[in-house]
Amino acid sequence: MVSVAWGETMPQTTAAHFCQLLVKTNEGRLMSLHAFIRQTPAASDSLTIEQQFADYVFHYGGWQSLRIFPHQQADGNVVWLAPDDIDHPATLSEEHQKYINEVLPRMAAEAETGNWETVDEYTDRLLQYQRTFSATTPIRQAGGSTTTILAGFLLLLFIASARTSCSGRSRG
Repeated sequence: MVSVAWGETMPQTTAAHFCQLLVKTNEGRLMSLHAFIRQTPAASDSLTIEQQFADYVFHYGGWQSLRIFPHQQADGNVVWLAPDDIDHPATLSEEHQKYINEVLPRMAAEAETGNWETVDEYTDRLLQYQRTFSATTPIRQAGGSTTTILAGFLLLLFIASARTSCSGRSRG
């Protein structure tokens, strides 16, 4: 599946960045492209699965059916659209329709010329679009909150320990 039309292979960092985008599957599941492609075994190749997928998306037109564009309808439900969707909701503005139809072909043109910085910028804008127009909340890393919970737990353990040792002294 390696593209011979590109002058160079998409860098792994750019491919992994692109695969952070969310996609709505045919089964109705919402997941990152990274999780989506991990469901399929990788072909034996020197490229990562993200690089292979990006090659498929941009070189072979796989972007046409990716439902990565959220749209919140008047009733509050969020539908996910692909560039090749024929029936757009009536509530979808002309500006959004244009964005959905044009952004991925433009990304593909940048990928074919090896302009990876611009591909990353487009990916950042798509991630922002998804955050803005979907009802999903991005999953945050638990690093900071885990530390706070652990510190709180240790503090409670210390207080409980101190109470036990104080109550033992007053009895004796």
